[in-house]
Amino acid sequence: MKDADPEGRPGCKLAFPDGARTLVCTNATMAMFVERVQQYANGYLDKPVVDLTGLKGNYDFSVAWAAKQNLTPTEANPDRPVGLTVFEAVDKQLGLKLATQKHPMPVLVIDHVDRKPSEN
Repeated sequence: MKDADPEGRPGCKLAFPDGARTLVCTNATMAMFVERVQQYANGYLDKPVVDLTGLKGNYDFSVAWAAKQNLTPTEANPDRPVGLTVFEAVDKQLGLKLATQKHPMPVLVIDHVDRKPSEN
């Protein structure tokens, strides 16, 4: 990751060079990154992603991983898939860690439902 040019337009785009999912972010905040990685790596992530990095500012970076359905074992090592998972890619390419942990999250609680709509 490198500091972004503050004049650049912020954004993240998903590309598929060489069959890998590559998220290319320019002038992006960590909040933008976690939103996009949640969206594009949904095969791996079944829980909300929360930014706990403490990193402020905007960055230019890219991270590439294999889609979960495209991970295939090799003949030499049938237990090890080819390509990086999103967890390995974020760790090796960005020096960040995606880890499961408990964290307070906002929730919506519905405590009552009327079966018939009332008139206004």
